[in-house]
Amino acid sequence: MAAFTPEPTASTFDLANWLFVRLVVLAVLTFYAAIVVSELLSSVVGVGLERTVFARAAVYLIGLWFALQLWFEATRPRRNARSERERRQSGQCYR
Repeated sequence: MAAFTPEPTASTFDLANWLFVRLVVLAVLTFYAAIVVSELLSSVVGVGLERTVFARAAVYLIGLWFALQLWFEATRPRRNARSERERRQSGQCYR
């Protein structure tokens, strides 16, 4: 899934753009999913809207978990690019 793994780069601007776009899309989808779950529970099961707070909270926690996964995925290429650059500068690059 190439959409969820950024290219290794030394540019923090590219990584910030990559992360921002995915976090905005994730936030919109999470908000929409919480609304859908809330409406489904209130119409199909017959639970009042005030009782769907836990279902919405569960959807928001899942969205937060995905956001953290994206955050850590965005920091990995920066770390890999930095270690590669440091290895080249120190002369430890084996070819």
